[in-house]
Amino acid sequence: MTRLPARLVPLLLAALLLCAGCSLPLAEGVQTADDVPAEQQRRDPVGVIPPGPQPGAPPIAVVQGFLAAQSSSRDRHGVARSFLAPAAQAAWDDEAGVTVYDPEATATPVLRGTGTVTFRPSVLGRVAGDGSASVAATPQPESQTYRLEQDAGGQWRLTEVPPGLTLSEGDRDRSYFAASVMFLAQGPAAGEHLVPDAVLVSLEGDRAQRLVERLVAGPSVGLRGRSGGAGSAGTAVPPGTRLLGVDTTSPGEVAVDLSGEVGALDQAGRRALSAQLVWTLKLGLPEDFATLRLLVEGEPLEVDGDAAPQPRTAWPEYDPEGRRGAEDVGGALVVRSGQVLETGVVGVAQPLPAVAFGEPTGALDAVRDARTGSLAVLTEPAVEDGPRRALSLGAPTGPLAAVTVPGGGLPSSPTWGDGSYGAWFLVTGDASAVMVATIGGEARPVVVPGLPALNGRSVLRVSRDGARVALVTGGDLYVGLVVAAPGDRPPRVERLTRLAGDVRDVAWVDGTRLVALVTDTQEPFQPLLRLSVDGTSRVLSGLQNGAEQDARTVSAAGDRVLVGTITDAVPAGPDTAGVEASATLYSQVGDGFGLLLPDAARPRFPD
Repeated sequence: MTRLPARLVPLLLAALLLCAGCSLPLAEGVQTADDVPAEQQRRDPVGVIPPGPQPGAPPIAVVQGFLAAQSSSRDRHGVARSFLAPAAQAAWDDEAGVTVYDPEATATPVLRGTGTVTFRPSVLGRVAGDGSASVAATPQPESQTYRLEQDAGGQWRLTEVPPGLTLSEGDRDRSYFAASVMFLAQGPAAGEHLVPDAVLVSLEGDRAQRLVERLVAGPSVGLRGRSGGAGSAGTAVPPGTRLLGVDTTSPGEVAVDLSGEVGALDQAGRRALSAQLVWTLKLGLPEDFATLRLLVEGEPLEVDGDAAPQPRTAWPEYDPEGRRGAEDVGGALVVRSGQVLETGVVGVAQPLPAVAFGEPTGALDAVRDARTGSLAVLTEPAVEDGPRRALSLGAPTGPLAAVTVPGGGLPSSPTWGDGSYGAWFLVTGDASAVMVATIGGEARPVVVPGLPALNGRSVLRVSRDGARVALVTGGDLYVGLVVAAPGDRPPRVERLTRLAGDVRDVAWVDGTRLVALVTDTQEPFQPLLRLSVDGTSRVLSGLQNGAEQDARTVSAAGDRVLVGTITDAVPAGPDTAGVEASATLYSQVGDGFGLLLPDAARPRFPD
């Protein structure tokens, strides 16, 4: 063990005493060795107990100490509660959500009158009580009022404080971990697969307990629609169900005990409930979860006639990414010289038999449904007097049939989602719109309140679980929620929210994470932006070994990423993406990228 030089010990002790005697919040809270993105939180982060009230502290120092102490969730924010008068301790609701602020852009609290302090944080976002998070497009000023009184010993105590927590971004990420809590898809694919709910869950207490509590509570506001429909997700947990206990004392096993309402579920409901729990736990506890033991009032619950614990590999058919048919769906599709090719091993691509488009008909884009293998191919003639741009749909073996677009608009950017509504695409021209069409069916418009202006360079991508859309237009990236409409009507897209700017293309990594290509003109080039669907995590990186400054298109599936670069292109017009004169396709290899195919463009993993 390394010892400090004796001459440094008094200085170190003095520094520690000085920090313990003040109540000022650090700029980013108490930090571990380095900052960690939300979805990569350490399992056991370093915990530091902040100091409590200091004798004789004035009102402003008390408020600052209270704010700093909220970074510790131990004992229901016990240190923070110690700054409150007894009545206020009982009244303060520390689970009413989080206001996330930027301490560097926030002024020191101001004393107004004898016992009133005003704090004006620069708000960066919020975390609702159900764990759903949001990020402000620009920092928003807010005013908070704190009232204090002196107790019998002359100590200032807080008697009135805002509900919930007020944390810096750093303290938020050290107090919560990002989780994907699983619910059931709605709409035409109701109950057939799972949909992840992106939520932040408190690090205090047992992680399995927190995850199951969040699941039993139902989908967060992040998956609920505004139009009164079914929203994007449901649950197999019956109304009124209570969580009686979560036991993790047996290594690798999580025993979940639920109240009697669960016993009334039919076998389909029991399978769905078990799938929700297994998928939530194996994603949230990647190293510590092996089996689920499901109990009702302390007694084992039979699922398909079996009361044995279910392994983490159970219920693959509920995979939100549609991987159950991965071996039949095939690899990524790319476009080369008007042909659609299927990538296999590095450097090899074969023409897709069902798509025999040659030079005259010129394929521009192609994508495959991850669940059924169905194809959507966008084509445009190479001659001016030929037919206009067309979108064709069909089974993996063909034939493909052209979709009739109402009003003669130009289709672009096909995408499947979970396939339950058919293929999605954009229409530009006199009347821009988001559309859906089934194979052999008609194209129908999707209602998108607040839809921004579209053009031929706009990009639409629906997540493989079918719950969310990503839209790039005018360089801005938006994310919206797919909400099922009653009857046979097409879905709505609600809560369309801007997440980033200067974006060229975007792809879904999974149901809660995206990867975007952003315009970057300065070295070191970092055009690859990985971000969470709620915007709470953003990580920029380069395309090591790739042509970083020329990256134009991206596709992703889990940890696999394909990037297409263009070294020369004709300037794009309002309804054209430009002529790709030279294109190269790169595939992620470890931390860098390696050449996959020369002279190929528009990489598309199944979606």
